[in-house]
Amino acid sequence: MENYLENLPQVSPNILERGKEYAKEGKVVALTREGNKVHASVKGKKEYSVSFSLDEKDRLISYHCDCPYPHLCKHVVAVLFALEERSKQEEDPVYRKKESYRAIQEHILLLARKRITEEYLNYSFSLSAILPTFSREESLILIKLYLERMFGDVLLCPNPVRFSLCFSRLHSKFLFQEEDIEDLIESFLTIFAEKKQETARMVACLLYSPETSPCLQNYLLSKQGRMSPSLSFALSCLEKRYAPKNMLPDFVLLLAKMKVNLVGNSDLIKAKNHFRKEGMSDSLVSILHLLLAKGEYASIEEQDIAYLMKVGLSSDARDIAGNLVKMTDDFRDYLRFRSLFSDSEYSLTATRIEPFLTGKSYFNSVLLVDGRDYFPEDMVRFSYQNINPEHLFLAKNRLKDPEVIHRLTELAHVFLEKEISKKRRNKRYFFYLLYLESVKDDSLSYYLFHPSVLEDQKEPQFHAYWLFMVDHNNLLSQAGLTRYLGGQHVSN
Repeated sequence: MENYLENLPQVSPNILERGKEYAKEGKVVALTREGNKVHASVKGKKEYSVSFSLDEKDRLISYHCDCPYPHLCKHVVAVLFALEERSKQEEDPVYRKKESYRAIQEHILLLARKRITEEYLNYSFSLSAILPTFSREESLILIKLYLERMFGDVLLCPNPVRFSLCFSRLHSKFLFQEEDIEDLIESFLTIFAEKKQETARMVACLLYSPETSPCLQNYLLSKQGRMSPSLSFALSCLEKRYAPKNMLPDFVLLLAKMKVNLVGNSDLIKAKNHFRKEGMSDSLVSILHLLLAKGEYASIEEQDIAYLMKVGLSSDARDIAGNLVKMTDDFRDYLRFRSLFSDSEYSLTATRIEPFLTGKSYFNSVLLVDGRDYFPEDMVRFSYQNINPEHLFLAKNRLKDPEVIHRLTELAHVFLEKEISKKRRNKRYFFYLLYLESVKDDSLSYYLFHPSVLEDQKEPQFHAYWLFMVDHNNLLSQAGLTRYLGGQHVSN
């Protein structure tokens, strides 16, 4: 645009050439134009201030320079040349795009310095709209700058939920590829390599975002053998509510090993089933131990132990079953796995936990009564000694071995005689009577009409048991017998 250099006063070729050289050398600085007024500074032997006015066709009307030259000087000419060059650039689309790109970068940095969280987060709307006008490389640079400043300057305590929404806006226009996200992750880790808190916040946000979570999980899995202290710290700082919603099975195991309470029970169970289905036995063993650590005893299934037995990990199977018994104090859990062990393997397991059992009384101890079936021979006596009369009655339907039933019947007689002979009796002995009733023992009528039993059955609870047994065995209709109802003597 030659208009700037038209209608100039008489000026020597030397002044024109020197002015052009000054403009090319970049000696014109702080160039501004407001309407028809132009101001600039030009660096020569010292810095000179230049100002001039233009008409509607951008031709020079008046000028001023504080240099000592009395006429139109090289400094004014230099500003005119610089103004002409800038006008040409502004008409160039490439230049305009470059200036726009630089303006976005400067605006992001300005917002970051202001640290106004809402304004910065809302800028993701504007940025997502701008991204399609740039190349993928340029867009990724802008996004990296925006997110880096978000983590580094603005969101001192970022909320992963809000970050996820912000990231999703950018993703909707940019459509991150896996290599883009890996590039972002590497960039963030480099920036925050020595800053544990920032790394922890960044990892939490990226794991929560559905766009970045799968990629970051795979990245962390690939690093688990050589994970940096800052990454290990970041995972250990995760809060359960910000853990990823859709976790890869291997990542569930990695995270649970670091901090088991970070992982939900449903995630552990899904991972367990995946490892069993895919034949990943070592990972399955680890998950089963983690479920035990979390107290999720019911989540360990017979097919899990059966699989370990099938692939030759019988030692791990015994350990898990034995630990299950120790943690729950419930032998029903152990009996779930009884059929999965050979006699020799089961004997080893039973012997190993025998010291733990000694001296303890369990609600389900009656389940051990069938000693030869459930435990090796050396524990039969122990299991009998722990029989509780109430539990014995409740478990009567489990007893199948005639010899065991006979042995328990004999023990019931012994315990009944002992209790009946006491002045202060434990009324639970009525459950021994119920047991004898269930096995149709002929001596039941003797006990039912023993003076001590007749005395004890006056109590309402035990009277109901007593009356049930008398009626159920047709003893009410026998001639010459006396019927007692509620402690009252009634003749037949």
